[in-house]
Amino acid sequence: MTKVVNSIDFPFLAGGFVYVFYFSDTPFYVGQADCFQTRMTDYHRKAFASSTDFNVGEAAAYFRAKGHPVRVEYWPTEDRYAEEASTIMDLKKQGYELLNDQLGYDYRGRKETRHSRIEGQRNKIQAFCDKLIIGRSRKDGELTAPPQ
Repeated sequence: MTKVVNSIDFPFLAGGFVYVFYFSDTPFYVGQADCFQTRMTDYHRKAFASSTDFNVGEAAAYFRAKGHPVRVEYWPTEDRYAEEASTIMDLKKQGYELLNDQLGYDYRGRKETRHSRIEGQRNKIQAFCDKLIIGRSRKDGELTAPPQ
């Protein structure tokens, strides 16, 4: 694995961070946080009680399982909410479909149905990811199916 060194000015801007998740250089989610490392840990844990954490974490894991590298670009900002919104708008204008504002769900329900609700949501996320993988393959002019 190649060592990548990132740096930011210290002290960094008080507003927080904006970040973009990519699979194989294709953006799939834009977010913001006041503490970047804590937010990344939330996505890694993929808690079903938080639809964003679960959806983004599951999507990242699925892309990796399909052989697509996943990376996150981030930067400090003074107004993370406005910058997140403008980044989403810019990427959508470029034709990218993002996980933002999609596949939300209510995690509450009967304990007996929890497993089936998790699997159902996971299937929706994987279908969304497959659609992005196929779209990327078409853009790249690939005629082969996505990696299995």
